[in-house]
Amino acid sequence: MAWVLLVVGLSQFLAPCRQLCTGIFRWLDLHDAIAGLRDRTSAVLNLTLCTLPRQQQLLLAKLSVFPSNFTVVGAGAVLGFSEARAYSLMRVFYRHGLVMRGSSTNLFSLHMAVRKASAALGGEAVATHGQSHFVIYVFQQLDQWARMFYTPAWELPLSLAREAGPDILAAFELAGKLAAQQSQPQASMLDAILAVDAALVHKLLSCAGYRKGTWDQLQHLHGSINGRPGQQVAAALLLRCMSVEDYDAAVKAHDLCCQALGSGHPCSIACVHAMAEGQAKLHRYQEAEALLRDAYETRLRVMGRLAPATWMSLQELANCIGSVRLLPAKAEPLWSELLEVLQQVLGDHPDTLRARVGLASCLTNLGKLSEAEVLYRESLASRQRVLGPEHPDSISSVNNLASCLKDQGKLSEAEVLYRESLASRQHVLGPDHPGSISSVNNLACCLDDQGKLSEAEVLYRESLASRQRVLGPDHPDSINSVNNLAVCLSNQGKLFEAEVLYRESVSSLQRVLGPDHPDSISSINNLAVCLADQGNLSEAVVLFRESLASRQRVLGPDHPDSMSSVSNLAGCLTKQGKLSEAEFLYRESLASRQSVLGLDHPDSISSINNLAICLKNQGKLSDAEVLFRESLASRQRVLGPDFPHSISSANKLAICLKKQEKLA
Repeated sequence: MAWVLLVVGLSQFLAPCRQLCTGIFRWLDLHDAIAGLRDRTSAVLNLTLCTLPRQQQLLLAKLSVFPSNFTVVGAGAVLGFSEARAYSLMRVFYRHGLVMRGSSTNLFSLHMAVRKASAALGGEAVATHGQSHFVIYVFQQLDQWARMFYTPAWELPLSLAREAGPDILAAFELAGKLAAQQSQPQASMLDAILAVDAALVHKLLSCAGYRKGTWDQLQHLHGSINGRPGQQVAAALLLRCMSVEDYDAAVKAHDLCCQALGSGHPCSIACVHAMAEGQAKLHRYQEAEALLRDAYETRLRVMGRLAPATWMSLQELANCIGSVRLLPAKAEPLWSELLEVLQQVLGDHPDTLRARVGLASCLTNLGKLSEAEVLYRESLASRQRVLGPEHPDSISSVNNLASCLKDQGKLSEAEVLYRESLASRQHVLGPDHPGSISSVNNLACCLDDQGKLSEAEVLYRESLASRQRVLGPDHPDSINSVNNLAVCLSNQGKLFEAEVLYRESVSSLQRVLGPDHPDSISSINNLAVCLADQGNLSEAVVLFRESLASRQRVLGPDHPDSMSSVSNLAGCLTKQGKLSEAEFLYRESLASRQSVLGLDHPDSISSINNLAICLKNQGKLSDAEVLFRESLASRQRVLGPDFPHSISSANKLAICLKKQEKLA
């Protein structure tokens, strides 16, 4: 064996010596090769590398741009070769031991010793040339995969994006680096990047597990070309990519795209989507709705109903209206239309399943709980079949179904599903994942509704401690956990301990989110409820009026939270004996809810019940009886006769009849 190694070593050593005599490589190369003899494999590979023709050494240097495995097609793209020529070259490198085969015969990787050595072979010019071709190749792939994601073959691009993770991240980093190094980025590299549809690729990367922050790498590239003559379109499109996260960039991109391409161009419309998302983040939902509706109608007219860009606009519009419970009756036909289109175009695609959940959520907000339950069960079955039972979306479907059952008063069945969701999330995501902590909180809410207050309090405290440890005490979710614990303590009659937590929640949310944030306003409302329960009605009324004014200013008078504030203030005035003013507010709340939410929405029916109570307290028993009967009939029809609210309505009607001496 020793003789064999000696012969191999001498042959590998004499070959570069012959090459050296002809001046093909430098003394320094030989010195470095011999210095590696301490590692026999590296030494042999380095010597072999030195014996290659200079052209092949440069090709290996270019291939070192791949951070991991690469295909023959990828190698050809970086080297500028045809697939057949690239494969022939890989066979040569493989025979010399310079590349290794991957899991597929068409997949290769550079040996680590070769990767280390080849980095110094080509110099900066060669490296830049290879890197530019690599960026072009990856961005072209991304564009193809993103478009493929919206076809029935959607599973393939997800798989490819996951496998190409290192390449994708490296390409984003190199795009910024190359732009910073060059006075003018190569036109072909720019063309490849600008061909990518930011919204499509962002969706693909999100589904494959990447973060929006990946787009931040484009900041460098945009900075290098923005403002240069003849690069207005490039600057606009790069801004559009960045606008996936940045509202200011979306506005700038829209202006540039409109100037360079026209307001009806697809890129200009894509910027409108990003602007709408920015408005929604600022809770300007009506402005966001107007922008999205304009984008949808433009795409519908230009591209047709079944084009991916059109139903993506429809999806964003429905989500904007439905996610904040703003005019759910207006959102329902949009979700129904979207679900029909996606089932026709994509079948059991993740976006189809999300649309089904969106429609179910909208039906829940409309109080159509039985219809929503059917969709949630369909969604759960589909996700478990398509994505698997341990996929996060499948686990979320279990949680969604549990919430729907809880809203219907089916608390025991909901508790079982909440426990299942919690166990699955802790197993798949870990106990400290925000989703797992949210499941603890959801289970606590369900136990709270069942009157299992001691067990609920333990879970609320666990959720609070976990969120403060994982997210920090100033994270909005941590502060909301403080509020949830306060609610549980209030339900147990621990009102003064609850008041301390409510005041802490108000202070923290106003400091972290600002006084006009909806969560900050809700915390004021919750504190007012607690004070009213303590009998501190004067301070409670002041806070209820403050909460109402803030919600009407920030969210608008027709927002469900604003209407709830009207009802809460009326309830507090009732306790103070100011029944005439309370009656006026209850009638206002009833009219608003019936107009905006519909006659059969649970909140609308509650308003009928509240007005009836107010009339009863004023001695207007005949009028109250009519409303109590209406409330009972509506609740039994919508919620079912065994729902707690239905039983409560029957009890209130009985009390009203007793006061009128209608004892039978």
